[in-house]
Amino acid sequence: MKSLKNISVRSIWYVLIPVTLVFLMKIFVIDVYRVSSNSMNETLEVGDIVVIDKLSKGPLFYTKSNKSLNPFLSKLFDRNYSNSFDSFKRLVALNKEFKRNEIVVFNNPLYLPELMIKRIIAIPGDSLKITDSNISVNNMVYAPSHLRNKNYVSKAISKDEQLIQLLTVDAKEGGRFSIYPEDISFLNRKLSEQKVFIPKRGVTIELTTTNFNLYKRIINDYEKRNFINVEGEIFEKGKRVCRYTFKENYYYVLGDNINNSADSRAKGFIPEFNIIGKTILIL
Repeated sequence: MKSLKNISVRSIWYVLIPVTLVFLMKIFVIDVYRVSSNSMNETLEVGDIVVIDKLSKGPLFYTKSNKSLNPFLSKLFDRNYSNSFDSFKRLVALNKEFKRNEIVVFNNPLYLPELMIKRIIAIPGDSLKITDSNISVNNMVYAPSHLRNKNYVSKAISKDEQLIQLLTVDAKEGGRFSIYPEDISFLNRKLSEQKVFIPKRGVTIELTTTNFNLYKRIINDYEKRNFINVEGEIFEKGKRVCRYTFKENYYYVLGDNINNSADSRAKGFIPEFNIIGKTILIL
C-alpha cells in the first residue's frame, strides 16, 4: 500500500514539474503566436505559427488588473484597461531596445486585447520620412527586398480635393477608416517637407501646433498629461507649454504586405511597453 502511495506521489511530480516548467517558459522566456491576418503576407501567411522571444527584452506584465499575469493572455484584460506607461512593467532585459527590421508581436495600443505582428521600420530617436515610393530613416533610404517597388502612401478623398495622406493607410477599424495622424492640415503638406522624429525616452522636443497633433496621443493618452491646443498655442492647466520630454520609447512599424496593413500609418507610434517580444522562429 505504501509503495502504491509513493508511486502515485512520484507520478504527480512527474506531471507537475514539466507543466510548471512549460508555464514558466511561456510567461518569462518564449511564447507562440498564430498569424491571423494577411498584413505580413510577403513573409508570413495566415495560420503561420511564430515563436516569440520574451527574454532578450524582458517579460512584460500588465499591472492594472489582478486578472492578467501577462499581456500575452489578452483575453484576460479588464474591459476598463489602461494603456499608459505606468500600466506595464518589464523585468530586467538583456538588450536595451528592439532593432530596425525585427518582426515583433505587440498589443494593439488602441485596443489592448488584440495582438498584432509587424516589422519595425524606425526605432526611438530615428528621423523618418515616407513618400509614395521611398522610406528613408536618418536620411538613408530603407529598401529591404520585401518593400521594393511599393506605394507607401495611401490616398483619400476629402470634401473638396484628393489629399495625399502621409503616414496613413486605408484601414477599417470599428466600422470606420482609421488614419494617423487625424489632422488634415498635417497630412495635406508637401511630402518633401515631412520628416518625423520617433519619440525617445528622455529626449526633449520643441512643441508646435503641427507636431503636437502628431504626438498628442503619446503625450495625453500614453504618458498621462493634459495638453490642449488653444488658438495655435499649447497649454496644460492654464500654463503655456513650449517643449516636452518623452517618458518612454516608441517605434514605427509596417506590415510587409504594405498595401494591405493596418500598421503605424493607422495606429500611430507603438509604445515600447506594448511590445511583447520579437519573432525568432517560424514553425
